[in-house]
Amino acid sequence: VLYSSVGGRRLVSIVNTTDGNYMAVGYTNPSSMCGNVHSWIVKVYSNGTTSQCWTTPAFSGDGLRQVINTRDGNIFVIGAKLTNANTVQAWAAKMSLTCTQMWQFTDTNMNYDQNCDYYTYLTSALENRAGELVVAGSRPPSPSSTAYYTRGIKFSSTGTKQWDWRYGVIGYPHTIKQTPDGGYIMASSNWERYWYYADSELIKLDSGGILVWYNCLLYTSDAADEGLGVDLGGRRVINKK
Repeated sequence: VLYSSVGGRRLVSIVNTTDGNYMAVGYTNPSSMCGNVHSWIVKVYSNGTTSQCWTTPAFSGDGLRQVINTRDGNIFVIGAKLTNANTVQAWAAKMSLTCTQMWQFTDTNMNYDQNCDYYTYLTSALENRAGELVVAGSRPPSPSSTAYYTRGIKFSSTGTKQWDWRYGVIGYPHTIKQTPDGGYIMASSNWERYWYYADSELIKLDSGGILVWYNCLLYTSDAADEGLGVDLGGRRVINKK
């Protein structure tokens, strides 16, 4: 069901769902141009057959980035949504296993340029021990800005936004994990210095999303889309090169 076309299709995340099957999310670029991307969710059955569960219209510019299970047997998907030729919104939705949308979050319009730079995105999500949904992403300090600051958001299981913080740290989070103290740690990167080098960053938050500390590990990644991963089981920081 996933194949390469002019611009290609990309599978970005997959989970094993409570019904014994799988949900895969990704996006397609029908041409090699920016802004043509549209997203899709595919249900993969245990016998290997597939069916399209959800999609956005072609040329919508949407881009899904992750799908996770929720403890009530549903899924939570995150990414970004192009609203017109120049603006983009962070986007998240909770859905049933038939892709019926239960609630969604969309953000204020932010800058988007035709070099494929989305300055606001939701990139990593988790369900915490209380059943709340915590998301990491990036957001500019203003709609027209080309900077991107690391961001954390927490939602209740029914979609009520409980906090939304933008930190004074330029970065693009790859991973967020809950820590034993009830707080969170983000693994992030930025390519502010040179486009071909990315500083890797660790960002520690308390349970209310407040920044506790920040540690920048210079030049530990050699590409903009690489960075740090966090393995809390082994208490390790992993450089994803």
